[in-house]
Amino acid sequence: TKDYDYYISEIRKPLFDLIICKDPSRFARNASEGMTLVKRLRKVGVHIYFESRDKSTADADNDDQINQWFLNGESESRATSRRIKTTLRYNREEEIYTTGALPYALYRDENGDIAVDDEQAKVVVEVFELSKTLGQRRIAQILNERGYKTRTGAKWGASQVRAMQKNTLYYGNNYSNKKLQA
Repeated sequence: TKDYDYYISEIRKPLFDLIICKDPSRFARNASEGMTLVKRLRKVGVHIYFESRDKSTADADNDDQINQWFLNGESESRATSRRIKTTLRYNREEEIYTTGALPYALYRDENGDIAVDDEQAKVVVEVFELSKTLGQRRIAQILNERGYKTRTGAKWGASQVRAMQKNTLYYGNNYSNKKLQA
């Protein structure tokens, strides 16, 4: 809303007179802010065309209907947020790790369970052993000298070593929303 207020207050003569938007839910997730913006834009001669509804904000007679679309979008957004939070809470309680990519040395087996790649696990142990006395750049250099490759087959760099050192899963901890999950 601060961005909207700044944007609207800075408009002297608009550089455009039409905004094309796929759907009202993409334009505003908050109904009152959405309608406020529609009215402010209309005052400076800028209209919004919603493709999915084949309607424009050029005609003030559409305001009630547009407001209803914003209200529906707001409600849908809240419901989606609740569903996601419920799923994340359930996954934390059931200790289900649902990430797109597992860290180095971990993979999903044929049952979908997390398993350890023994060869890559040796590299992880080595990284943490070397971390006691060496920096990330030197560790990466040693891994490359020994012929170890990253999961993608690339050479090791300090950033990959740093990511491994910072990943709490290697310590046996799963954090969610910065809270330690048992």
